[in-house]
Amino acid sequence: MIKIELANADMKEKLKLKNEAFIVTQKDELLGFCAFALTPPEVQIERADCEDMGLLDGLIRQTMSYALDHDCRYALFEKDVKQKAVLLKILKEYEQSLDILTFFTNLNHCENIL
Repeated sequence: MIKIELANADMKEKLKLKNEAFIVTQKDELLGFCAFALTPPEVQIERADCEDMGLLDGLIRQTMSYALDHDCRYALFEKDVKQKAVLLKILKEYEQSLDILTFFTNLNHCENIL
């Protein structure tokens, strides 16, 4: 069973993360993570790593959904994460940030990534 959940303190220490992160696991195996910092009205998506592009897409979307629930309307992406978000068609190459509410309202589906 694959799970996406917030990382506990031990996992954040293992990954050397200063802020929050969602992790994706299967049994006890870490498959990927998405690290972020909430600074309303923005969330800074700092790092994201996962070999499976579908799971990476889910991690980024979960992070944005969580941020929206915590009064963050806009997502800012660090350079490495931005490149991945562009590949996943979450973000356009010329965009520097993303309006999360508009993104989810327009139902941007996970097409062409699997």
